[in-house]
Amino acid sequence: EELENLRGTDTKAEAFVMAVEEQFLEGLTNDENNSSSCNREMHVRAFGNVLGPLFSKLAVAKPVDADTQITEMSCQIDDYELLVGQLKEELRLERLKAKEEAEDLEQEMAELRYQLTSRLDEECKRRATIENISLQRITALEAQ
Repeated sequence: EELENLRGTDTKAEAFVMAVEEQFLEGLTNDENNSSSCNREMHVRAFGNVLGPLFSKLAVAKPVDADTQITEMSCQIDDYELLVGQLKEELRLERLKAKEEAEDLEQEMAELRYQLTSRLDEECKRRATIENISLQRITALEAQ
């Protein structure tokens, strides 16, 4: 985004320079048709005095701004890379924690299955015992 802004600024500066050059050349052409060389020199000095410092400021400001932006972007990239590293480490720790929790749950489920199987076996034995007692009672009642 900042690179696009920089390109847009470059384009605007180029358009401004071209417009100034056109006006300067038009002024010179009009002066050649209407005035003396003294008038031409006055325009050259006026344009030079006004635009010279402006162009030098633009020329100096642009590389400084570009260098500053490059440095800032480099710092941002470094910060983002550090953040990515931290997030990767957090993700690794979370995955490890989740894996340990899954193993714990798996162990707990195995224990619960074992307990349930044991209880079912006990219930089966209890019912078998009750059935045997009932059959013995029936047999005893029939014998009477």
